[in-house]
Amino acid sequence: MPSHGSVILQSTLLKTAANLTVQGAKIWTNNGSAIQCIDWLSVAEFAVCGVIQAEIGWHWHNFLDDAFSTSQPEPANDYEKQIRRERKEFWLHIFIKLMLDQTAGSFMMNTVFIICTTAARVSSLNTLGVELDRRIWPLILDAWKIWPAASLANFLWVPVDWRVLVSSCVGFAWNIFLSIWTLARQEA
Repeated sequence: MPSHGSVILQSTLLKTAANLTVQGAKIWTNNGSAIQCIDWLSVAEFAVCGVIQAEIGWHWHNFLDDAFSTSQPEPANDYEKQIRRERKEFWLHIFIKLMLDQTAGSFMMNTVFIICTTAARVSSLNTLGVELDRRIWPLILDAWKIWPAASLANFLWVPVDWRVLVSSCVGFAWNIFLSIWTLARQEA
């Protein structure tokens, strides 16, 4: 099992690499100079976001697994009754985890993303709040296009200690989208 610290480091590196990938592709297509064109503030924002989201994600996945365990219950006297109960409980807990993850979890993680990628670029907390309010729901709606399937697979087949890292790997592609989304917003 990966250590807590290694998960945070790997998640941060993947998030930062996604941002640099998008910026590098943009520089390459525009025949620009890499040194002059890389937005290092954006790289730093994604790195900070990676640390914070990985820490939150580690605790979030452990909370979901502790609160809605999908491990096997104590054996019952009647084997078929036990199997039926185990299946119902298993799928109910998967459903609850998925719903919580795609509502509260999505709101929490996307809020962190918007704050991390906006705070250094606005002049006041009020402006940050306005930006958060303006951007959170479109971002969550976009997230719902890929994350429910990724989360379901994570809950079904990935041990809890690996879930943040697996999410970070799926998130590499998602963070490329977020980098494009953020850079487009900054250019507008």
